Amino acid sequence: MMEALLAVEGVSFAYGRERVLREVSFSVNEQESFCLIGPNGGGKSTLLKLLLGMLKPSDGTISVLGKSPLKARREIGYVPQFMHYDPHFPVTVADVVLLGALEKSHFHPFPRWSRELRERAQHSLRQVDLAGCERLPFRELSGGQRQRVLIARALMTQPRILLLDEPTANVDLAVETQLMDTLTSLQEQMTVIMVTHDMGLVPQIGSRALCVNRRAHWHELPLAPEMIQDIYSGGQRIEHNEATLHSQGDHSACSHD
Repeated sequence: MMEALLAVEGVSFAYGRERVLREVSFSVNEQESFCLIGPNGGGKSTLLKLLLGMLKPSDGTISVLGKSPLKARREIGYVPQFMHYDPHFPVTVADVVLLGALEKSHFHPFPRWSRELRERAQHSLRQVDLAGCERLPFRELSGGQRQRVLIARALMTQPRILLLDEPTANVDLAVETQLMDTLTSLQEQMTVIMVTHDMGLVPQIGSRALCVNRRAHWHELPLAPEMIQDIYSGGQRIEHNEATLHSQGDHSACSHD
């Protein structure tokens, strides 16, 4: 039997006394891409950080590529929701992308990049349709171009899994289209997992979506409009459990395993 690319078993996590995730279990096969959906505060970003090994579950286990998240981290690309940088710092597009190749334990303030890494950076930029932009100042790029540079940075480790936390937030429609074209292409090479609140984007990433609201449950696509309303409406936020019951609201449209 083929080993799952990702295997999450009975994972719970809390920030202090605030329980964010409870008994989350799911598995993902090789090159199976999908979106993480659910209400704000449901635990989507926390789940990404657990998969990266940035956080440790209070209960349960996580296997990534048959290893612990920390040991698998070099095979995971990550694009965070926000990037904090000094707009006055004279960093180029190539500089930002090459930072994706730095090992934390080998960080140097003035690294010397090998020819191989520079060629890999050029290839990563071609993958996001930014070939020839290596020498441009990062601060002069548009918001959408910066997002694609961050994706290129995440590709520097030649990952088998790419995690993105709301990459289309605060960009216009044209930029969103470019980003989604890039992610559609990358799905042919790796597993893409994207957190999003834009339900119009969900069908472009895989054939099902993982709804996360403290617990987690798969939904086959397309999602019915009433189901989307049920997931995101404040009065009927869902909380899946193994008995197919919910703590709030009627969610009979679910097709639970």
